[in-house]
Amino acid sequence: MRKKRLIKIFIAINVIPLAIFLAGPSKFTERVSSVIQDTRNILTISYLKKRISFNNNYDICDIPVERKIKPSTIIISGHTYNKEQREYLIAQKLMELIINNKVLLDAVYLTGDIFFDPTASDWKLLNSAFKNLDIQLQIAPGNHDVGFNDSIKKKVFYSINKYDYPFAISDQFSIHIFDDTTIQPWSYQDATFRLAEKHADVNKTLFLFGHNITISELQIIANSNEGKPTHITEFNAIAERLSPLYKNIYLISGDTGAFEKLPTTLCIKNNNVSYVVQGIKNHGKNEVLLINNNQLSKIKL
Repeated sequence: MRKKRLIKIFIAINVIPLAIFLAGPSKFTERVSSVIQDTRNILTISYLKKRISFNNNYDICDIPVERKIKPSTIIISGHTYNKEQREYLIAQKLMELIINNKVLLDAVYLTGDIFFDPTASDWKLLNSAFKNLDIQLQIAPGNHDVGFNDSIKKKVFYSINKYDYPFAISDQFSIHIFDDTTIQPWSYQDATFRLAEKHADVNKTLFLFGHNITISELQIIANSNEGKPTHITEFNAIAERLSPLYKNIYLISGDTGAFEKLPTTLCIKNNNVSYVVQGIKNHGKNEVLLINNNQLSKIKL
C-alpha cells in the first residue's frame, strides 16, 4: 500500500506539472488562476452554508447560466467601476457585452459603485453613451456614487440623474423597484416597502434593486463597511413582509466582488424570496445578471 501511495505522489509531483508545462505557460497560468478562483468561491459558499445553517428556511440557490444574450434582455450589474481604463467608463468587458448585444437589450440596470470617484462629467458621459446606444439605463446608486448623508457626491449625482427614490417600473408580468440604500443606510427605505405593497400582485414577480446588502446574513461578502449601522435586518424579516405580495421576489444587491476572496454572484432563498448579491471584480472571472421573459439568469463576461 505504501509503495502504491509513493508511486502516486511521484506521478503528481513530476508527470502532471510536465504535462501542464507542455500545454504552454499561458495555459498553465490560466488554469491555476481558474482553480484558485473556483476554490475561493466554493470556500465562501461553504462558509456561508455554515453561517446560515441555523435557519432551515434558507437555501443557497443556483442561478441558471446563459451562453448568449436573447432578445428583450435586461443586463444587471454592480461594482462596475474601472480604475485602470477610464476610457471605457465602466468595466471593459461589461461595456463590450452591452455594445455587442445592443439590439437585443431592453435596458441596463447598474446596482451601485458605478464609478470609483465620480464627477459630473462622468455621469454626463455615461448617460450620453447609453442614449447613443439607444438603451434604457436605470441606476440604484452605491456609496462610491453618492456617499452617505448630504455629501457632495450625492448632490452631483442628483443634479445630473433626475431620480426620485424609490421608483417603480411595471409591466404585465413584473414590477421593478429601485432604491438608494444610502438614504436609509444598508436598508430599504420605508417608502420602498410601501411602494412594493402598493403594486402587490400575486401573479407578478417583484425585482427590487439596491446597492448595499440589506440583510445581516450576507454582510460577510460586502465590499466594505462604509456607512454600516449597528443593526441590519435579518433576511426572514424582509421575506415574511414581502412574500405574500408576489408570486416570486428577487432582491438584488450590487455590493460584492471587489476582492478576490469575494464571490462574483451569490444567492440565498427563503420560500419564494431570493436574495442575490453580484459585483464585478477588477481582476479574474466575472459574470453579470440577466432578466429575460421574467426569469433571472447570469452570463459570464
